Amino acid sequence: MNTQILAQRLAAWRQEPDYCHFTEAELIRIFYDALDDLPCSVHFTIGEAAGIVASARLSLITPDNLPLLPYGNFQTVLSGFLPSFGLLGRLAVLPEYRGNGFATELTQRRISYARRHFPHLILLTLLRPCAISQYADLGFQDFLSYSKNDYPGLPWTETVLAIFSPSK
Repeated sequence: MNTQILAQRLAAWRQEPDYCHFTEAELIRIFYDALDDLPCSVHFTIGEAAGIVASARLSLITPDNLPLLPYGNFQTVLSGFLPSFGLLGRLAVLPEYRGNGFATELTQRRISYARRHFPHLILLTLLRPCAISQYADLGFQDFLSYSKNDYPGLPWTETVLAIFSPSK
């Protein structure tokens, strides 16, 4: 994986209250996973003079790479969308660049890329409940809520699976 993207992810989340107590090694384990290095993943970035200030990933998930998902407790739920689906993940914007629409731009670019290359693909993303309205504005229409999250890298207890269907 591009080390600049990983460094940007770490810098984007290092100061967040949910993550500030993690060590550098723990943050790397949380924000870098096997999907980052596979050809089924496409990385999107926004750069400024300072370097990469925002990044996000789109991964094509198939039965072969489903076990590599870092969200082990969601594998059974996500397997219901196989034989394949697109997973939007690893969205990170440096704190000083937030509020400029970069997260929306990266999500729109990932959706556009998926529609262009895989027009019938269902897109999924895991998000915090507070982000539902932002994703609804982008065309996601189905939101399935989970009250328990056992993934050690995610500090919030409730996670929402957002679904973007091809016909939307």
